Amino acid sequence: MSDHQPNERKQTPGIFAKHARYYLDRGISVFPALSNKKPAIPAVVPFRAARAGAEQVEAWAADLGEMNIAAICGQLSDLFVVDADTAAAVAMIDSLLPEQYSAPSATTPKGGRHFYFRHAPGFENWVRCREGIDIRTEGGYVLLPPSLTTASDDGKSVEGKYLRFNNTDIKDRAPVPEEIAAYLREGKTEGGRTQDEETPQLSLGRRANDIFKACCVLVEQNLSRSLVNDTAIELGRKCSPPLDEKEALTQADGAWKRCRGKARDDEPEEKDFDPYAFMKTGAELQALDVHIDWIVEKLIPEGAITLLHGPGGLGKTWLCLALAKAISEGTPFLGLATKKREVVYVDYENPLAVIHDRTIALNVCAPHFWNLSDPTRPPKIDGPDWARLKALRPGATIFFDTARGGTVGDENKSQDVALVMNNLKELRELGHEIILQAHTTKLNKKLSRGATTWEDLADHALAFYRVRSGTLIEIEEEGFDPNALLFLGTGEKTRYEPCRLYLSLDAATGAFTLAENPDAKNIDAMAEYIAGPGFRKNQTTLLAWAQDNLGGGRNQKFITLLQRGEHEGRWRSSRGLKGAKLYEPTS
Repeated sequence: MSDHQPNERKQTPGIFAKHARYYLDRGISVFPALSNKKPAIPAVVPFRAARAGAEQVEAWAADLGEMNIAAICGQLSDLFVVDADTAAAVAMIDSLLPEQYSAPSATTPKGGRHFYFRHAPGFENWVRCREGIDIRTEGGYVLLPPSLTTASDDGKSVEGKYLRFNNTDIKDRAPVPEEIAAYLREGKTEGGRTQDEETPQLSLGRRANDIFKACCVLVEQNLSRSLVNDTAIELGRKCSPPLDEKEALTQADGAWKRCRGKARDDEPEEKDFDPYAFMKTGAELQALDVHIDWIVEKLIPEGAITLLHGPGGLGKTWLCLALAKAISEGTPFLGLATKKREVVYVDYENPLAVIHDRTIALNVCAPHFWNLSDPTRPPKIDGPDWARLKALRPGATIFFDTARGGTVGDENKSQDVALVMNNLKELRELGHEIILQAHTTKLNKKLSRGATTWEDLADHALAFYRVRSGTLIEIEEEGFDPNALLFLGTGEKTRYEPCRLYLSLDAATGAFTLAENPDAKNIDAMAEYIAGPGFRKNQTTLLAWAQDNLGGGRNQKFITLLQRGEHEGRWRSSRGLKGAKLYEPTS
């Protein structure tokens, strides 16, 4: 990683080539720009979806020569820029900064200042948000030091340079202070226009070719097909005149075939390939000495991708930190045996201060944490630099917090999810266990949010949700309840034996303790009845018996218990005459 900060006061030729790596290492997506502040490339959109790699930066430097350096603002770069154009505007922002707070910033050729903060959801690009102040966020860009500009006829650009104002590194940018955020929100009704209107359009005669080239960049960076298609359509709409959506998709398809076809052409032909040389018969499989091993007994299988899903605000991060501590130390987790492993916690969600406080509360010492605040930020699982995750030492248990924060693609699109899960499978084959946190849907706390592909391609799924004592039906209300009974166990899909735990969380310390299974006695009683007088009785008979002997209540409660007992292997069901559901012991 380059630690040399751009020294604009001793500027030498090759601005873009010299400083692009510096900003890339700080997680900022960059592209070359002209001296009039316009992009030097036909399409900026691809680099809002994924950062350019080192090879692309070198190619730009070789092809374009002397260029300025521009930063993509928004979520990908985790960059929000307040552009104060006048001395009064600069003074206003300075006055709103908290005491002893030094925001990384740069002076502009017009004598204003760019203040750099972390991405701030809820804002949009806005020119003249307040008097003399513009906002640059998702969809926008700014020039970075030490770029040089020349005067333009329309006055939008003047001759000068961008200079670092203070010694605060841009990697140390912090969230927008609430005082500044409130000031900017109050002014958004004043009018103005978004920066997207300033983006140059592709002109007639070069539209298709430029879209094709932009899509080739995305394909070569291993981005999903849906993202390539969406980018092509967006670029087509920005053309002058707009390019038909069907033609834009044709260019995307052409890029996909050309780039992926090129890769296939480079592969040597295997003339003597014989799959029967390594395939095994069923008898040979039965003779193998293999068995299922557990990192956490009956909870986290070794060498598997485990999807841990639950509603937001319930304590999933606390739970994963407790698991990480137990696995890294080889100490029991809630009475379950663990196998000691190296642990890596890849965190796309939590501020460093939050993780700092929680590791102190739980005394988490051994795991390694890869956080957004690090000089090299953790790569997205489906991003162009995802292979950096392969540099982790083999044989580690890797926690990803969370699936949504750690991915570029759309969690609701099967193709995008499949790319994420395939990359995780590559990590699994290097000897890692993967524990991937995900949020659940509002309608069903037992299912992960987004495409069903998340659960389809995972090896094992754990559900984590609040339950109402006595029914084991999930509670739908959102928000934290320190007295809630929590369920942790196998979800809708698993390739392993079922496991169910009931927990309570100490909100003060973040520690989990085992709670009594609220329905254990009822299930034991039902199992005894099914093994005796209730043998092969239908569901109606069993429900009537339960009403008389288990305290009464709604039938749904006992239907849930029947389903639970069958899921846990306490009994099984089959169909009798006229489709009646009959129950009997499993052994």
